[in-house]
Amino acid sequence: MTNRFRLLSILLLCTLSAFSQSKKDQIKALNHSVDSLSTVLTTTRDNSTKKVGVLNTTIDSLNTVLSTTRDNASKDIGGLNTTIDGLNSELAQLRSDVSSLESSTTKLTSDNEKLKLDLEEMSKKNLELEVKLKDMNENNWVISNSTPFLNSGLWIGDCAEERSVETRIVEFGDRYIGFGSEGGYGGTIQNIFYNSYSKKFKIIYVNDNDMGGDGTIYEFILSYEDKGGSRSLIFQEEMLTPDYNYGSNEILTYHFCD
Repeated sequence: MTNRFRLLSILLLCTLSAFSQSKKDQIKALNHSVDSLSTVLTTTRDNSTKKVGVLNTTIDSLNTVLSTTRDNASKDIGGLNTTIDGLNSELAQLRSDVSSLESSTTKLTSDNEKLKLDLEEMSKKNLELEVKLKDMNENNWVISNSTPFLNSGLWIGDCAEERSVETRIVEFGDRYIGFGSEGGYGGTIQNIFYNSYSKKFKIIYVNDNDMGGDGTIYEFILSYEDKGGSRSLIFQEEMLTPDYNYGSNEILTYHFCD
């Protein structure tokens, strides 16, 4: 009995010893795990603190940039608002100027139309006046005491042509004018007039020549030209007598051929 008890006691002690040794190992392992977890936790906490610091620094920088950007944007917006206000003021002034210009243009158009009508009326009156003056000047004949072509010899249409009864000749004598190669036409000069406006002469004569003069009074108009010694008489109308002129109303030119 005693031996059995001893054996049981020994077994119990061995079991208790083993159990006690197992608990120590477990406690030791748990302590090691706790230490490892503490180390990990500390490392994680330190890393998190560093990251939080970096994040805070980044956030501070971003806040600074944001604040600076906001300030600059506010300044820019203020400048833009000032510019816009100035442009609006200029636009209002331009609109006022345009309105004034439109009013001025309307008035100028009205004044221009009136001026145009006045000018047309004035032009019409000037034209009428010019016609009157021209008519007055063209009919302003004065007696001429100096005629450069009188008593100058023969005036022939073509100095080189051979003279015949058909040759047209004008000859002036003392207060006398004769036409034709044989002086068959012409008569006594009554008056000679000059028009300084048209630079023309008007001769009035009586058809009283010896070859059938009938006392008819004729008048004709002529111009006198002297170009470097080449003198010419230019008859402007139906000249001399209808018989001599054969009814022609063309302009006839006679050259000094003496």
